[in-house]
Amino acid sequence: LLLQSESITTDASRLAKETRDETVEIQQVSDNIMLFLMIVLVATAVITSVLVVRSIAKPLTRLLEGTQMIAKGSFQHKIGIKRKDEMGQLATSFNEMTGRLQESYNDLKEEVTKRKAAAQEIRELNRDLEQRLLQLSTANKELEGFSYYVSHDLRVPVRAIICFSEIFLEDHGENLDKEGRRVLNVVRDNARRTGELIDDLLTFSHQGRKEIIKKSINMEKMAKDIFEELKVLDPEPKPKIKVNTLPFAYGDESLMHEVLINLLSNAIKFSKNEKRSIIEVGGRLEEDENIYYIKDNGVGFDMKYSDKLFGVFQRLHSQEEFKGTGIGLALVQRIIHRHGGRVWAEGKPDKGATFYFTLPLRKRKETKKENEK
Repeated sequence: LLLQSESITTDASRLAKETRDETVEIQQVSDNIMLFLMIVLVATAVITSVLVVRSIAKPLTRLLEGTQMIAKGSFQHKIGIKRKDEMGQLATSFNEMTGRLQESYNDLKEEVTKRKAAAQEIRELNRDLEQRLLQLSTANKELEGFSYYVSHDLRVPVRAIICFSEIFLEDHGENLDKEGRRVLNVVRDNARRTGELIDDLLTFSHQGRKEIIKKSINMEKMAKDIFEELKVLDPEPKPKIKVNTLPFAYGDESLMHEVLINLLSNAIKFSKNEKRSIIEVGGRLEEDENIYYIKDNGVGFDMKYSDKLFGVFQRLHSQEEFKGTGIGLALVQRIIHRHGGRVWAEGKPDKGATFYFTLPLRKRKETKKENEK
């Protein structure tokens, strides 16, 4: 048993040593395998990184450079990536986008060039217009000054003609025959008409220089007061007058008085031959202006001559039919235009006429309150 036991112990020791040797050998093999795997893994990572850099990083760098070039305004720049993957598609889309940007840029550049040329042309036209306006303003001032001084200087000899004609008729009229007195009366009457014409010219010239002082005006009260004045001055049969409710106006009171007295005098004058003369004054409030009208049932006029109504010395009726100098309506137009309004007329022969004029509102709320009051 002892021998067998020693034999077994010896065998066990030998087996243990062999087992340790095999274990060490297996461990070494395992370490070698792990080392090999690590080397393979590192090599794979390096190769993968290189491939990634080549397939992604460089194209991305090119895209970045392309965007920087476009930001600097170089729309002709193209990204040279010719691949069939997503990066290639992205590069193709990017190149198409830069192409469209280049077209838009060219169109915009052309439009800017056109606008610059148009702006330059407008500036030149404005300079030319300013020069013409200056010349026109100078000419108007010279013309107004000329008409004022000429008219003023003409008043003295005209008055002298009138005075001497009346004195001669009074002192020596009995020594003249019928034809002589008639001729002298014609001279006196024409001199008076010339005096009236000069006075109207002076008024017309003066209104062009008069400063406009605007304030709120009760147009209804003014129209009624003017009618009363005209009734006293005119011995002819009194017309039937109707003054409707008129909106308040914002303008120069003395100039508006001049407008109404001219229009109402015309209405009375051109309707005096009617059996029943009727004159109506009315008005209404619009969005940004007041509209006023003076209507009569007199001789009227043909609308094809309406453009002549507001011209200086323009008359549609003879002096024998209706007296006048032909300046009243021109004066009305000048005053209304200086207030920023409009003036026009409508009529028919033997059916009467209606004259309209407008005045801009000052402030809608304030005007509405005044009209309500």
